[in-house]
Amino acid sequence: LEVFPWPIESDSVEEFYLSHIIEHIRDLVAFFNEMWRCAKPDAKITIIAPYWASFAAWSDPTHVRAITERSMSYFDATQPNHDRYGIKCNFRMDDLEYGILEGSENLEEEVLKQALKHNVNICNILVFHLHAVK
Repeated sequence: LEVFPWPIESDSVEEFYLSHIIEHIRDLVAFFNEMWRCAKPDAKITIIAPYWASFAAWSDPTHVRAITERSMSYFDATQPNHDRYGIKCNFRMDDLEYGILEGSENLEEEVLKQALKHNVNICNILVFHLHAVK
């Protein structure tokens, strides 16, 4: 996945499902640009990654980056900073899910929002739902 271009025809993929992959990719910009090249218009992309404030994000020595709620915003042409770093792709976020750890799932919404900002190990994964804009 880190050798570009991929042996996939341009505009040919309807759906990508990436589970615990992007935190291992060294050149995430090239990876997303290549995924966009391969994606059909409106292709669905599901990305599951360890949340930056979980122990899992930092304990694996093969992880090269932490993933936050804002990590995907760089790949959306409507967001600030999109034109930085050679980003050519355009993926819009449809939804973001938090994988809340057992024992925290019953917290009131405001308490949970504060816990996500200030505590570790409340959430262990993020699930991004994107689509390709072409």
